[in-house]
Amino acid sequence: MIPIVLDPKHVRLALVGRGEAAVRRLGQLIEGGGGAVTVFTPGPSVALAELAGDRLVAGLPDAEWLRGFHAVWVVDLPAAEAQRVARAARAAGILVNVEDVRALCDFHTPALVRRGDVGKHHVNQGEH
Repeated sequence: MIPIVLDPKHVRLALVGRGEAAVRRLGQLIEGGGGAVTVFTPGPSVALAELAGDRLVAGLPDAEWLRGFHAVWVVDLPAAEAQRVARAARAAGILVNVEDVRALCDFHTPALVRRGDVGKHHVNQGEH
């Protein structure tokens, strides 16, 4: 694996999924600056629909729907649906991550540990 960081100002991101895992991943993508993430879902929960807002697209995408995106996360779908979306993403030339299914992943999203705003704290080297 080659570690990279994506800037959502320059790449188009999609999320495909349902349930609490999709809500959690969408929250992480938004927090990372991905406010324009398009969300495809065959059956949104109330929480996912509220968080996605007008970025929500009903249904699972095919390769044609995915054209123009650069990376897609697939979360909380049955195995057959996840495989179908992964194949469609690859057919469209898009990097894909199927959560918890390493064999279907082109990339991984690392876990992040947050411990407050590090930018507010600095070391004053002249003081002891």
